[in-house]
Amino acid sequence: MRELSIAQRQLASAFSAPGVQDAFQKFQDHLVYYEDAWGTPVYFPPFIPFVGSAYDEGRVLVYAKAQNLAGNPDVRREYHERGPDAMYRLCTERKDSCPTYVQLEIGPVMSGVLPALAGVYLYALDSLWLESLEEVTARLAITNFYKFSLWEVRKSPVNRFRQKDLNPDEYERVQEYAGLTLEYFARTEVRELSPRGILCLKGYGAQLLDTVDAACRPTTLAVNDPAWILRGARGCLKANGSWGKVAARCNDEALCTLIAGYCDQIREWGWGGYRSKADAIATYLKYYATKWTKERRTI
Repeated sequence: MRELSIAQRQLASAFSAPGVQDAFQKFQDHLVYYEDAWGTPVYFPPFIPFVGSAYDEGRVLVYAKAQNLAGNPDVRREYHERGPDAMYRLCTERKDSCPTYVQLEIGPVMSGVLPALAGVYLYALDSLWLESLEEVTARLAITNFYKFSLWEVRKSPVNRFRQKDLNPDEYERVQEYAGLTLEYFARTEVRELSPRGILCLKGYGAQLLDTVDAACRPTTLAVNDPAWILRGARGCLKANGSWGKVAARCNDEALCTLIAGYCDQIREWGWGGYRSKADAIATYLKYYATKWTKERRTI
């Protein structure tokens, strides 16, 4: 495991405090667990954020939504075998053979899209030129807003139980669940990491993050989940689509070059189907670049 920063050590202490994990047992019907050899459910500890080696130069806290572990029994077994060290699963040593962001086990980050968006954000507002997504990642703190994976357990037609990932925003108790997440985790993360900006996915969690009253006074920027790109984005990212028309107004040559470079890296390293969506990703990035440059929001 990498050496932890002071902020990470403080977060580990806060997340493992007595009663923290117990507070979420009220949702145990939907909390993903690992069943041990005796058939006993073992729940995973909340995990602390990844913090890049040059975080102080960027200070952008990136929130994806939640891990999807229902369909990953091998990953659940791995986390179980780590025991309490599963808390540090975003902080393990990285292999030199591929970029750090690809190894962080958070889909929108592994895709390269959220690191690219953070790079565009830092350029648009700070004129910070970071050519590689690895350089961008080093200046970020990265985690999920929700620290526990949710599932729905249903009986299939062949009388077997089937687990399906549950999007927290579609959970009937999302207000209570998100509120506890903010109270026990997100407020502490914002306080300890003192970000200038928070980049998060739209949803109930993003609404709550915008209410955090912190001394660092971060700007919260809620964006469309990159998975929207894979689903076709309702045609918005096409040249004649609503986002395509906004992106076409991006006339900063240096910024367009930066985005093209990020898309080349996503073609090479991006996770899943994102490698073949580089053109749509470029439009997505240019849309937000144009929006942020126009608004000139300060962080």
